[in-house]
Amino acid sequence: MAADEPVEEDEGTVSESGVTENDSPKAEADSNAEPAADSEKAAAPAEPEPEPEPEATQQVHLYEHGQFLRTLDRVFTEDEANAFVKMYSETSKHYGRKAFATMVDDKPPESLL
Repeated sequence: MAADEPVEEDEGTVSESGVTENDSPKAEADSNAEPAADSEKAAAPAEPEPEPEPEATQQVHLYEHGQFLRTLDRVFTEDEANAFVKMYSETSKHYGRKAFATMVDDKPPESLL
């Protein structure tokens, strides 16, 4: 056998460079590709669940010169109700109007005086 001739083995063929096909980096990358893909899918973080929206439990009541005027038909979340009351009361101060938030089941007071 000459040194220039490739030698065949049971585990794979030997190329002229002396590296068997099974030991080549390409073969290793191909054999490792499937488990790596599976582990990436398993290790990928699950999408975080969105936070639940706050429950709408507040109603806003409007007052003019301290006397009950009406209740708004819309139901607000606590943050929305507080923001509405603040803005309405600040902008309507010159006209004697105020807003007041309560729970949906609560009856509004007849007077704020």
